[in-house]
Amino acid sequence: LTVTAQLDTGDYPTGIEISNKEMKELPITRDPWHGDWNYTLHPTHDTPEPH
Repeated sequence: LTVTAQLDTGDYPTGIEISNKEMKELPITRDPWHGDWNYTLHPTHDTPEPH
């Protein structure tokens, strides 16, 4: 197992609520084993290219 981490020091707003509809629309593939903890979030067409 190899793990790589990087500190993100950006500021992000808190208290933003996501509706059930928005959650259901996320392109998530849940793993068969503990899919509530293990999942893949796929990019969307609206995802900007990295700089």
